[in-house]
Amino acid sequence: MIPQLILYLTTISIALLYAVFDTFNNRNIPNKLAYASVIVAFAVTLTYQLQTIEYSIAIAAFIGAAIYLLYKAGYIGAGDGFEMAALSMLIPIQPNPIMGPPQLSTPFILSVFIASGVLTIIGVPVYYLLVHRKGRNAKIDINNVIKAAGVFIAYAAFFAFVYEYFNIGIIGAAIILLTGAFSAITILYNEKISYAMVNMVYPSMLEEGDIIATNMMSKRDIEYFKRKAGNFGRLVDEKLIKKISSLKKKVPVYRLSVPLSLPIFFGVIIALLFGNIFFYII
Repeated sequence: MIPQLILYLTTISIALLYAVFDTFNNRNIPNKLAYASVIVAFAVTLTYQLQTIEYSIAIAAFIGAAIYLLYKAGYIGAGDGFEMAALSMLIPIQPNPIMGPPQLSTPFILSVFIASGVLTIIGVPVYYLLVHRKGRNAKIDINNVIKAAGVFIAYAAFFAFVYEYFNIGIIGAAIILLTGAFSAITILYNEKISYAMVNMVYPSMLEEGDIIATNMMSKRDIEYFKRKAGNFGRLVDEKLIKKISSLKKKVPVYRLSVPLSLPIFFGVIIALLFGNIFFYII
């Protein structure tokens, strides 16, 4: 069995490497890092007891399959799938938090996913509306106001339910209210945030693994590219590049989107320190 401190440092180091490359290498995770992290994680998981090994591999396989489907649909990068699979094998079961009380035995990767999800919900509107230049001076559409109000009301109702039937603390209350507030803000400024994430590029500049913002394209433009390529969609692959590289009509590509490995890294830190933050709500 690997000493806990070494295991934690290994997990944090791998998550940090993913975050650094994802942030400073044009959202590109090197293949060598992706493959090496999975190999190291698999070697670590083999040091556990047989039941834990089976549990670890099953969780990693489920995560890998789910993220592969999301990747092929053009909603997530392949590197994020390798990272999540590696993290799930490094620490299969949520350990006792360093700075919190013991919790139920749940998958560690679930704790990471919840924490990183909350961080992403809060961080996206803060960055694109307050920091990123293209996200400023956003206009509000009445339809988005209605949607945002509905979302916040849903969160408020959930908070009222939890407050009534569970012994929710300050941390849990803050998580619910902040998540609800920033979810509503994201919906309010959905168009501007989406615009701030993309670059308009010619098809000749596309790279394999790019994700096209088809939601920001007109039906006419989508039909145009479908006529030229046939399999035109969100995910850019080698076949698509060959078919449309000579076209002179630009497409919106998510080149400035949030590097998901960054909130995942902080999600790992939060999961190790405090455990699954969902248990602070109920």
